[in-house]
Amino acid sequence: MVHLHVAEDRLDVEDAQKRGYQGVLDRLLRTRALPRGSLLAHGVHLTREEVRRCADEGFWLVHNPRSNRGNGVGYAAALGESERVALGTDGFPADMLAEQEALRREAEAHADDPERAARRLEAGNALAAELLPRAGAAPAAVPSAGRLAEIRAAATAAADRLWRRMQQEDAR
Repeated sequence: MVHLHVAEDRLDVEDAQKRGYQGVLDRLLRTRALPRGSLLAHGVHLTREEVRRCADEGFWLVHNPRSNRGNGVGYAAALGESERVALGTDGFPADMLAEQEALRREAEAHADDPERAARRLEAGNALAAELLPRAGAAPAAVPSAGRLAEIRAAATAAADRLWRRMQQEDAR
């Protein structure tokens, strides 16, 4: 699983298009950067078709209305195309009731279906139900310093491989 901010700003889409892709999702799929079950935060500038494709691919989208409003990136209107959209805070205080109220106000201001938008808080339960079996029932142990160095080295190597793959695909 990968957790990634996707199409948060219009510049994300423009960059992917300059590289010859239809959009951010097309780039990530063609470079095989997203395994099934990945979490995609924001999606403000995804199209309705891209949101449906995310659901088809088994990805979860996480809508962060306070963050999006605070960063001035817009409202994720297309997210209504999927039931696989949960509500998140993206670094704002973890007050889901405040987030839900912000979503209600933003949905109203952008003529989004308020009932559909409100289901994003409940969808978080379905997301958690998918994540918990992967995480295991036992609390995670804190790795030793040596193990952390191993994990960091493996993550760095994986990131390097991914960037090389993306650059190779961009060059095509």
